[in-house]
Order: sequence, then structure tokens, then C-alpha cells
Amino acid sequence: MVWMSRPVFRPRAKANLYRNLIIIFIILCLVCEGVLFLQVVRDYSLTMLQMTMLILPWFFTPCIAVFYFKYRIWSAGAEGEEKVAEVRAL
Repeated sequence: MVWMSRPVFRPRAKANLYRNLIIIFIILCLVCEGVLFLQVVRDYSLTMLQMTMLILPWFFTPCIAVFYFKYRIWSAGAEGEEKVAEVRAL
């Protein structure tokens, strides 16, 4: 009997990519807000850079939503392919 490894499915890799992008954007938003909060607590004033950091997460939110929907689509496709592969293996 030939040893066969579990096949790597392209949809699973794509789903993982979108999941990782979601995590990166969320971390980026939290870092921006954290730095802004620390700066405001220390100085009680906002510079133009800090105003930009305040607005930046509002631009990331639609990206997170789009990546989440794409993640769900690719994840569902990957689950389907994995189930088909299991049935074929039997």
C-alpha cells in the first residue's frame, strides 16, 4: 500500500489567507487606536497624524467585512471538497 498524504485543497488555502488578512487588519486597527489613546492621555491634544490614526480604522472596517464574506465562501467550498475527498477515499 502506498502512503498518501492528505491532499491540500486550494479553497482551504484561500480561506486561510482571508482569515489571516482579517486578523492583520483587526490588529492594525487596535494598534492605531491604542497608540492614539496613549498619546491623547499623555498630551491631551491631537495632531494631524493622530487625527489620521483616528480615521484609519474606519477605512479598514469595510476591508474586514469583505474579507470575512470571502473567507466564509472559500471555507464552505473547502469543506465541501474535503467531504467529497473523504467519500471518494472510502
